[in-house]
Amino acid sequence: MLGRFSMMAARAEVVTGNFPTSGSAMARQTKLPALLGSGNKTDEIGSEALKRLFEAFITCRTTLDDLSSRAAALGEDLSAPVIAAHLTGRSCISAQKHNVLVAAINSRLAELSLPPAALYTYRFPTT
Repeated sequence: MLGRFSMMAARAEVVTGNFPTSGSAMARQTKLPALLGSGNKTDEIGSEALKRLFEAFITCRTTLDDLSSRAAALGEDLSAPVIAAHLTGRSCISAQKHNVLVAAINSRLAELSLPPAALYTYRFPTT
């Protein structure tokens, strides 16, 4: 399972243009993504949800800029680099922003007459 996620992360580097600065992608050992937010908001997004989000992104055949526009239409400011970092596990966004990204990807899948594939997270910060 880890090998499959590593392969997906390598593909994301190609899609997003975020290539490693030293060493080859094959020789580099990929760690599981950091899935905890920072500060008091520790919105945990499960690795399964993140993996499914990435797979759905590949399936929906759209651009990061398109997803950013779709997120904006849903009221969330998510830039293409932020989306790329979240998809590849290099940074984590809040559960709310993750869910907006899920809605944007699943909406694109619906346009292609495909079933929703990205998973929502139901973990929200407590106040």
